[in-house]
Parts: sequence; structure tokens; C-alpha cells
Amino acid sequence: MNNSAVEELRKKREEWRKCLADKDPNSILHQMLRMIDEAIAFRIIIEARKHTSKNKNGEPKLNILIHRLIDKGFLCVQATAIRRLIDHSPLEGKKGVFSLYSLLEDIKKHIRLFTRENIFAAEGLEYDVEAVKSKFYEYARKQPGGRVLNPPSCFDWYKLEERHKIIDQLSNVSKENRKPNDTVHKEYLEHLQNYLKEHCQKFIEIVNKYIAHAATPVSRKEIIYKDKKDKDIDNVDLGNLWEAQKAICKVARFIDHYLLYLDSLPSILVPTYTFDYLEHIDKPLIETDKVQCLDNVKKDYADEEREWCWKNIEEFKDETSYSKGDSRSEEKK
Repeated sequence: MNNSAVEELRKKREEWRKCLADKDPNSILHQMLRMIDEAIAFRIIIEARKHTSKNKNGEPKLNILIHRLIDKGFLCVQATAIRRLIDHSPLEGKKGVFSLYSLLEDIKKHIRLFTRENIFAAEGLEYDVEAVKSKFYEYARKQPGGRVLNPPSCFDWYKLEERHKIIDQLSNVSKENRKPNDTVHKEYLEHLQNYLKEHCQKFIEIVNKYIAHAATPVSRKEIIYKDKKDKDIDNVDLGNLWEAQKAICKVARFIDHYLLYLDSLPSILVPTYTFDYLEHIDKPLIETDKVQCLDNVKKDYADEEREWCWKNIEEFKDETSYSKGDSRSEEKK
């Protein structure tokens, strides 16, 4: 056994655990929790809209201004969350990020460490399943009636066999041909990255072209859609968004259980709230007799915005401290 390789894998495994499921607010787990929490709120709003009263034209009696803001805000936040979770920046260094793509890329760089023998040693597992099984049966024979309800973890040969089976699949070998140097195939990581790209790439493009940057029409031509149409954040297909969420969760859980065998992610990401999350949802935003005051907000803002211009060049000079003797003039002298 290569002890230095085992120690390196052990250290890297801890780094990957922190990236995946640490308490850090930017860990992949916390990013996914926020994404799911926001999706729950939006799905509740969508369902509530189905049950609202309709006007004579069959249209829901909803305030366009408020619900347009809700829709656009949700889509921007979700698209950015997806973009962040598949960021291609490196995991380490001054510009390091916590993302699924960066995590997979870093694991891929260290794939040589993922031999069967190294994995068991780094994870603190006994390699020889048969030896542990024999110890278990010996322990069981000493128990009253030969029954074992809660055996010590050191006798858990089922877990060891499960880990061997996972490595069998990841290294494409049969149980009969197991060897200490069986290595996880890099292709699994590449397929996971491609799976993320297939379901999430469109959100990288939307964020880059419409949210983080105001791309020109020429720049936006680089975005290729199945329907060949230029789309902005208002035209995001919710079906695509849910598929992207699903892909992210599947890949994260694959890394957590099959690659790193941490099982650090909860089986359900949907939170259990400590408050009544439906409280007051059936109440109006404002009482009817107070609605008029809302119009004053718009008028006041219009009056304020009207002043956001310099009335003349002298006013500009006064506010910006511009003068003939500015720094550039001094430099010329």
C-alpha cells in the first residue's frame, strides 16, 4: 500500500467534504438548500394562482406589478443559483469556488488516488470482508441465543461488501476479479459533467447574457436554442428549470454516496419549517381603503427621478468637482 497516496486521498476527501456539505454558507449543500427553499415558495405561489378568483374574461384577479416582480425575481435568483452550482472556476486558489463542476474537476485531477485499496484505507474501512464476517459470526455465537440486534460497527461486513460492490461498478470489474489496484474510471466523472452541461448550460448562457452582463444582439447570437429563438429571462421554461434542479441534486448525491461514500447530504432537501409557512397567505397585501396611498409612492418616486439629471454643465462641474485644473490638466503641465 502506498501510504503517501492514502494520506493524500484522505486530505483531499476532507477538502471535498467541506466543498460538498460543510457548514460554510457557500457549500454545495447550502446552495442547494437555498435553491430548493425558493422553489417551494414559488411553487406555492403558482398553485395559489390557480385558485384565485377570476374576472369576467376568466383572467385571475392578480396585481400585474407585484406578480411580474415575483416571477422575474424568482427566475433571476434560480438561474443564478444554477449558474453558481456549475461554475467552471477551479476549486482551489484565490479564485476558488464551491461548485459541482469544480468539485468533479478536482476529483478527476486526483483520480489516480482512487484505487480500491487506497479508498478503503482513506475511509477507515477494513478491506477483507471475509475476515470481518468471520469475526461477526464468532461474536454472534457468544451472544445469548446467538442473536445479535445491534452489533458493534467493527463487525458491519454488509457495509464493507456494499463499498466493494460500488467500486466494482465504478472500476468496471466483477466480484471475482477484484484487485487492490482497481481504479475508478475517469469517464464516470466526465459523464457527470456532461449531464450537468446538458441540463444546465442554458442557464449559464442566460445569466451571462442577460443578468450578469447586458450582452449585445451580436453577442447573444452565440446562444443556440432548440427553437432557434433569442430568449431572455422572461421566457425561461419552468420545465427546464425543474430539470436543472433535478440534475444538480442527482449529481451531488452521486458524488456524496458513490464516489466519496460520505452520505453527508440529507435524503430530502425540502426543509421542515419551524414556523407556519402558510400563515396569512390568504390575507390581502393591503386593506382596500389604503390602496390610494400606494399611488403616491409612484408619484413621489417619479418626482425624485425627474431630478436625476444635471440642468447645465456648471451644475455638473460643481457636483463632480470638475475644474480646469483637474488631475489630467495637471499631468499635462
